[in-house]
Amino acid sequence: MNIGIDIDNVLSNFNEVLLNDYTKHDKELRNNGIVNNDVYIRKMFDWSEDEEALYYKENIERLASLFEPIKDCSKYIKKLRENGHCIYIISGRDNGEYSDPYNMTIKWLKKYDIEYDKLILTNAYNHQEKADICIKNNVDIMIEDKPSKEWINDEAVEDMREYAAVEKKFTELGLSFENNEEKAASNTVDQWWEYVGEYFESIGVSKQSFYDVVLNSQKRAAVFDYYYADGGEKAVPDEDIKNHLLENNARIKFIKMELKDGEGNLLKSDGKAELKKMAEDYIERARSGESFEAIEDEYNEYYANLVAEASETSGDEEADIPEGEETETVDGETERISYGTIVSKGSVIPSEKVANTVFDGSLNVGDYTIVEEDEVWYIVHRIDLFDDPEYLDSQKDSVRRDLKGEEFDAAVLGWTEGQNVTVNEAAIKRYKLEKLTAE
Repeated sequence: MNIGIDIDNVLSNFNEVLLNDYTKHDKELRNNGIVNNDVYIRKMFDWSEDEEALYYKENIERLASLFEPIKDCSKYIKKLRENGHCIYIISGRDNGEYSDPYNMTIKWLKKYDIEYDKLILTNAYNHQEKADICIKNNVDIMIEDKPSKEWINDEAVEDMREYAAVEKKFTELGLSFENNEEKAASNTVDQWWEYVGEYFESIGVSKQSFYDVVLNSQKRAAVFDYYYADGGEKAVPDEDIKNHLLENNARIKFIKMELKDGEGNLLKSDGKAELKKMAEDYIERARSGESFEAIEDEYNEYYANLVAEASETSGDEEADIPEGEETETVDGETERISYGTIVSKGSVIPSEKVANTVFDGSLNVGDYTIVEEDEVWYIVHRIDLFDDPEYLDSQKDSVRRDLKGEEFDAAVLGWTEGQNVTVNEAAIKRYKLEKLTAE
């Protein structure tokens, strides 16, 4: 299992050090002590926002040098690693508050003998970044420093602030929906409401609120397109999209050849030699201009007949011959059309070894090769990624988000932080988080 662990208040006594230091500094200011116990430490005292922000910025690196580990955290992390778990230390220290956050953190972890497999620093003020990092690294569990109730409240408030920022920007840009987006959002809500409506209503979420959130996500997409789609202020050139696709994807045709006889037994050396000769012959025929799809159909029929003959002998049911794909008529004959299969870096389709072969630089467009595995062989033919005339257009939206998603998220964060929002605490307290886990 991949386990993510935060540092401050999970591995280190961050709050203890911060409260002690703030209490001491308060005595040097007005000595009024803690005036609000129901908020986070940075808001407990009667300091102005500017006073607190300046003091925190000027002293946080000094305070970090005073942090000590939570009791036995090193021991339990070692035990987790001994049990085969991978430990990802994920902390929001890359936020502009430390001069060298990475090396500072490495030294602290080493000083207190805290083991880990990977250290990742994020920006604590971008609340989405840590979640994205966890998804990217397949983190199964993330151990954070906040109680679940506080975390849910904070996330909900931040999401609503972002919701308001998107609504405002959508209006500022003079955008409107022209392609039945409202109807699409309504249909989405209707479909989901059949399954989740009763639960949502039991925790105080109305169908209208759900609709507003779904529509807001479409407004966010519309704002993104305003900047980055074709004709937008920061439109992503087609050439950049093509290069990104070429760097991360390839198009192949392949024939999967079973390294087994009709009864499912692995072939001996003679059988493998015969299969190898068959594969090489197929490649020569394809190079000579014969349809790759026709050769694939020929092999599939050949192997299906092997299985059928073995089934007749054993009394089992006959195997089905694989069906072909889309067809068209050429010179009076029916010919199967195939744009092949898209393989991405790190893919396991059709197999990890095939994907690695495609991207190791040895297989150029137009080339053929045989990829040998333990139980199957693949005849692989690399073709032009853009053989399918609709491929580029079909990928533009997702590639734009790959290329500009982080930039756009940062912009949304800026709009969110730049707005003057008053949080309705009374409205928040109306909703009991305990309902979320009620049976």
